[in-house]
Amino acid sequence: MKNSVKKGLLLLGLSFVIVSCGDKEKIAKVQYPEKPIEMVVPYSAGGGSDRNGRTLAEIVQKYKMAEQPIMVVNKPGGSGAVGNAYVHSKKGNDYTLLTMVGGQAASAIYNKAEVTVDKFTPIAVLAYDVMFLGINKNSKYKSLKEVVEAAKNVPGSITVGGPNIGNEEFYAYKLLEKQTGAKFKYVSFNGTGDVISAMLGDHVDIGVLKPAAAMSQVESKNIVPLVSYTPEKLGGVFGDTPTFKELDYGDVDVRVYRAIVGPPNMNENIVAYWEEIFKKVSETPEWKDEYVKQNFLVPNFLGATEAKKFILEDQEKFATMFSEIN
Repeated sequence: MKNSVKKGLLLLGLSFVIVSCGDKEKIAKVQYPEKPIEMVVPYSAGGGSDRNGRTLAEIVQKYKMAEQPIMVVNKPGGSGAVGNAYVHSKKGNDYTLLTMVGGQAASAIYNKAEVTVDKFTPIAVLAYDVMFLGINKNSKYKSLKEVVEAAKNVPGSITVGGPNIGNEEFYAYKLLEKQTGAKFKYVSFNGTGDVISAMLGDHVDIGVLKPAAAMSQVESKNIVPLVSYTPEKLGGVFGDTPTFKELDYGDVDVRVYRAIVGPPNMNENIVAYWEEIFKKVSETPEWKDEYVKQNFLVPNFLGATEAKKFILEDQEKFATMFSEIN
């Protein structure tokens, strides 16, 4: 994006011209935004994507980065497919945004969905998320070794909760089987919030979770982390949580991006407008200290052009991964 374009973006509103060709040029000045922005979260309330979207909306409103508020709307279902399809149907709409995680790309590939992530307009990648396996504090199992032993003794007897089939949590579940050689049973839900509820209600034995969504339950010790999908310990409340490598299950490193995209054919000036706003969001203490650091995310801002390249490469990565683990 050229500097001259970015300099014309005002955080209090964006003005641009629309020119149509004919006998005479017709020039109309447009003020943006003129109404609230709809930010679609394609998962249920209480999960990582929901918290991500609401954090972004709150920071934008707190610092008055846009003249209109961002209204977060949850549209769960189909491993993100329902929300994806809704935003995809808003072709050319400059008032709709969509939270995007790597799992939406993975799910679309796994489930052969009509709407894949490459059909959206990338705006920004904001951070990477990590994952861990957690268990109810009242469980009779106290370690991953015990869980794996039980699963090997009775294949399919240990249930693993995760948000939908085909996303990054499902991939993490398949890695669990691959690394340990045990056979588990995957139980899918519409979002991480539902997974946590199922864990606390003893409806599933363990859950594939992200710190951002499960932090409060880990801090209150209702959920006990068993292992992290990271090459090194996470630290903090996860300071005693071992890695797969430490438990002699090999090297495992699963990181998932968090991004914002728009519908197809979004106006390039509007893309630049939101790119600039989310860049400013990523520099606020509320984002860096109260969201990223506290939820063990890895900060990594990418603008629209770099985000597009990264998202496409990540989509191909998941296609290759699923092929390898069948």
